[in-house]
Amino acid sequence: AAARVRFRAIACGASHSVALSAAGEAFAWGSSADGRLGVRLTQQGKQKGHWRRRRGRGIVLVPLRVQGPRDLVHVSAGWAHTLASTHDGRVYGWGDVSDHSLPHSLGGQVVQDQMQVDRPALAAGGEAG
Repeated sequence: AAARVRFRAIACGASHSVALSAAGEAFAWGSSADGRLGVRLTQQGKQKGHWRRRRGRGIVLVPLRVQGPRDLVHVSAGWAHTLASTHDGRVYGWGDVSDHSLPHSLGGQVVQDQMQVDRPALAAGGEAG
């Protein structure tokens, strides 16, 4: 959980949120469906009250640190996915990519293959419909 973490940016998706810490780490909370949070839910975390089951899905109640890079400068939350980028242009994504909004199916994990872009600006977008 994010005990005494200072956040410098927050982005909200349809049913999840992601925050960027001053130290460059991503923290997420809300619905864990489709891997959109980029966090692994553990029984220990459930016992601590960090998350609970609701309608068969995990709902994260407190910001949990995303397992991934720790040098982030931007975060963005979409309908069911999250994007993050570093100062040198690496872009990471996790969550539902069934609409091919990300280059690889991530299965709830931070993508290992990275994209290099100049001057990254992120916008995760919503559901195409």
